[in-house]
Amino acid sequence: VSKVEVCDLKDNTFYARIYFISKEKNFSMDARPSDAIAIALRFSAPIYVDEEVIAKSNQGDVKAEAVDKSEEGKKWAEYLEKLSSEDFGKYKV
Repeated sequence: VSKVEVCDLKDNTFYARIYFISKEKNFSMDARPSDAIAIALRFSAPIYVDEEVIAKSNQGDVKAEAVDKSEEGKKWAEYLEKLSSEDFGKYKV
């Protein structure tokens, strides 16, 4: 493994490529970023993030939208928004 590159961001999903060097040829393959990063760490390979990916990931603060729009869902969303980090005890966020 020569390097890993987080190369794209589409619809809030990151994409990565793992680059390999062998005696016969050099090649790359698509991979989930989590797997690619884990492999890079295991092989002490450098990890790169494309500048365009960084720019895309910094486009404004998008507020998460509640999935459950029922009254019960709204109550839970409101409850969760009011929680502080102290409410999590030793499991700080």
